[in-house]
Amino acid sequence: MLTPIAISVGIYLAIAIGLILSQRPRLLNVGDGLKFNTQSSGIKLAALQPYTPRDGALLHYRDFACDTGPLVVMLHGSGWHGACFNDFACDLASRGVAHVLAPDLRGHGPNTSTRGDCSYIGQLSDDLDDLISQHRRADQSLIVIGHSSGGGLAIQHASGTPKHRPDHVVLLSPFIHYAAPTMRPNSGNWAFALTRRIIGLVMLNFAHIRLLNGLIAIQFNMPDWVKEKGGTDRYSYRLNASYAPRNAWKTDITNLSNYTLIVGSEDEAFLPDQFEPTLSALNEHGSYEIIVGATHLGLLDDPKMMANIINTITTYSTGDCLANTPTH
Repeated sequence: MLTPIAISVGIYLAIAIGLILSQRPRLLNVGDGLKFNTQSSGIKLAALQPYTPRDGALLHYRDFACDTGPLVVMLHGSGWHGACFNDFACDLASRGVAHVLAPDLRGHGPNTSTRGDCSYIGQLSDDLDDLISQHRRADQSLIVIGHSSGGGLAIQHASGTPKHRPDHVVLLSPFIHYAAPTMRPNSGNWAFALTRRIIGLVMLNFAHIRLLNGLIAIQFNMPDWVKEKGGTDRYSYRLNASYAPRNAWKTDITNLSNYTLIVGSEDEAFLPDQFEPTLSALNEHGSYEIIVGATHLGLLDDPKMMANIINTITTYSTGDCLANTPTH
């Protein structure tokens, strides 16, 4: 005869599995969403370099080398890869103020063997620590720049217990949390979460059952031409959970040290005027700028954004650099 506890456990698991099975990925009608730039800047892409994190996998990054100055790591947003920072990273290195790394985060980029997935929740932060360990010099300042979900990862990493805690974090239109006041519905027709499936997976993870964490949990409204250039249009539950502040996102924000937040006034994914009141109520160590006319992706090429970051980086600079970057 089943005990009341066994019955309760069975009901709990049945509800979780039912929620997971009730929702599956669907075909998205690609239309209004983020405004991807179809024009090439003409600046040569830096070559991808391989590196090996702690699990022995083969991951890649772009290296804009520099002998002195802070180490700057740039984290791309959801669905994209490190090439989105190529022009800005070239400019920074050519100025001789920083050594810049732009990784293709695990599950992303043209050379990934695990597209849209990772092995466990928190692996992206571990990969970040491993990449930094292989490049950071003793006593070198560390600045982490994250765009969109990359900003969410920067918050998660800096607010946890990383091996390398950043001296400064730059958040470019960051994803905070689906329940944060900064959100637009479906991130402005960009991200479509499988909400019931996610709830079921959260329930299983609460019970320490992680066998289904590889299931798709979110889809992105991504044009085909972006996918052909290495874009990733869906994430597993464990990758999605690795790429954002934790559910206790207010605590993650509170635990940040020095940070700068920059967002465009025409951001399609988030509500620009909600960032400062939301974050400043939790943390007094930030500065904020809304750049007039900049969109969510257009922010990455905006001269005012670049000037703000250059000013921040030079605060941590220790001398001149010898840049090793692609020629313009």
